[in-house]
Amino acid sequence: MRAARARATGAGWVALTAVLTLVAAPPRPARAGSVRGVVAAEGYALTYGGGEQTSATFGLDVRLDGSELTDRALATHIDGELRIPVNGDLSDPSVPAYRLERLSAGLDPTQGWVALAGREWIVEVPTASVDGLTFGYRWESFRLGGFGGLEPNPYDQTFDGQFMTGGGFFSLEGEQGGAGAGFVASFYDGNADRESLTGQGRWSPLREFDAFGSLRLDLGVAGQATRLGSLAVGGDWRATPTFRLGGSFTTYRYLLRPESLDAAEIENVANPQRESIEGRARYELSHDLYTRARLSYRLRQAVPSYEVRILPEGAPLDGTAGEVYIDDQGRSYTLAATTTDESSFGGGLALGGRRLASLPLRWEVAYTGVTGFGRNDHEGALSAGFDVGDGASLDLGAGVDLRNRDETGSDVGGFARAELFWLVDRDWFALASYEATIADGDLDHALLAKVGYRIRPPAGSATAARAGEAR
Repeated sequence: MRAARARATGAGWVALTAVLTLVAAPPRPARAGSVRGVVAAEGYALTYGGGEQTSATFGLDVRLDGSELTDRALATHIDGELRIPVNGDLSDPSVPAYRLERLSAGLDPTQGWVALAGREWIVEVPTASVDGLTFGYRWESFRLGGFGGLEPNPYDQTFDGQFMTGGGFFSLEGEQGGAGAGFVASFYDGNADRESLTGQGRWSPLREFDAFGSLRLDLGVAGQATRLGSLAVGGDWRATPTFRLGGSFTTYRYLLRPESLDAAEIENVANPQRESIEGRARYELSHDLYTRARLSYRLRQAVPSYEVRILPEGAPLDGTAGEVYIDDQGRSYTLAATTTDESSFGGGLALGGRRLASLPLRWEVAYTGVTGFGRNDHEGALSAGFDVGDGASLDLGAGVDLRNRDETGSDVGGFARAELFWLVDRDWFALASYEATIADGDLDHALLAKVGYRIRPPAGSATAARAGEAR
């Protein structure tokens, strides 16, 4: 099912490897035949269900940005990853076998006209991407542009000729911040599937204060009402050189696409709203000792539950108010019950340091807890890290968690992990990690090995000079 693939509940390890892939600095327009980026290969093995199931995959991550012409900045962009099952299926079939966020070529100068063909993720319009044309104009800190073509399948990001998209955007950057806005429309089999207005901005009036915000307004299509899709605001305040406060508020609804939703995903039509408020603080007790704290409150609207009735072929609906949907196979979805809105409180407290006595040991002791959503969980964790040689570091961690569920009762679990990172030389790096978890009486294992190469601009090039200035 499309929406089931969108959730991709087992995608955590894919996200982990994607983050590791982005160890290179964010791409900047290159010149004079320079190329920069990262190419990495990895192997991942997982046992789950108490060792009853195993999975192994091989992965390849590529992120490259390059140009060939000094003045016109003829650019190529590649950002993607591939997963190949080695032993059995992927641990979660809903995780796509590949992720391709960017594969494009064209004119991409720091100033002037921009024209790129291929897959592009539209930074100024979150959740928008296109397999087609991206065009615009850059003038100093101002950018104006648009995009149009096929849309990557929004549920698994594969190439899909059933989806089309188009829109426009602008952005403006200044010394104290920046702002941007955009519009996107999507179509499924020729019918309007999504229309959204987006905006985002950041503001730093003082060196000690940063604020940010973003919003998404979903316009009504296919009979749906216009409504706020998401809103996020937050900030950080460095009150003193040793004390920092931060906080955020977020309200969010899943992006509604009424034309392309599967009938079996009718629950998404209810599209419950989720809100969260979070506060955090960090205090440097000394040069080598710190403490940090976090508090959060989350509210989510109840998800209506549905019962399914299989109607005889050709049978008419009974017309009662409870009937909410009927698909082309004669299945009707009837609202059975709803529950009250749910809320949860969470928090954490940690004490850590950059040294332990006279040892150059990074360490942290942390507690986290959450109550609500039918659970009452507590976790204690200890982590430590240290350098084991020139360019190599080892990080260790272990923890115990007590989970109380309204439905299943109490369970004591835990985890242990180890990670070794080695910067072999200026460009080559390697990573190996192992994690064991105990939950519901099952012992599971995860092992990751990765090797990668950072591609840098030639020494003395304009791109290398700019990278040095950025550092």
